[in-house]
Amino acid sequence: MLLCKWCNSEFEKKGKKVFCNKKCNVDYWSKQQSLKIKDNPELKKKKMYRSRLYYRKKHKLDLNVSVLFYREKGSGTITKTGYRCINKIGHPNASKTGRILEHQYIMSQHLGRPIFKHEMIHHKNGNRLDNRIENLELWSKSHPSGQRINDKIEWCKEFLEIYGYDVIKR
Repeated sequence: MLLCKWCNSEFEKKGKKVFCNKKCNVDYWSKQQSLKIKDNPELKKKKMYRSRLYYRKKHKLDLNVSVLFYREKGSGTITKTGYRCINKIGHPNASKTGRILEHQYIMSQHLGRPIFKHEMIHHKNGNRLDNRIENLELWSKSHPSGQRINDKIEWCKEFLEIYGYDVIKR
């Protein structure tokens, strides 16, 4: 028999358990988390952001990104995959929270239009943080699904028209 770490009631040991039930486990760890947040102002700020976002969602309020994020404009973070992500609220390629990969933003500014879904940006030198326009090139992943010649010709015509080329029939 063991004593529960939270409520001090006796319970039978099964494996590595130190709490009598899940409720005691959750209560104990939430108390530990609140003590940790109380001592750390940065964690307190994150908690405040999460609770503010939850409140705004619950009451169906506008999720204004500028209210929820505390970053400077134009500053970014590095994603797990190694790309720089920046805040550009209102950009057509940005996510709901206003985040966009920096190389996508730079290429869309260079082209003067948003990046299409079938397009991807390639870094010529392989360095994902080198987002100079000289190092970026536009690739397309689009291709026809069928193998009939007429289908491929139609697809080629549509593809050329998307990119501003005139198609002349011979």
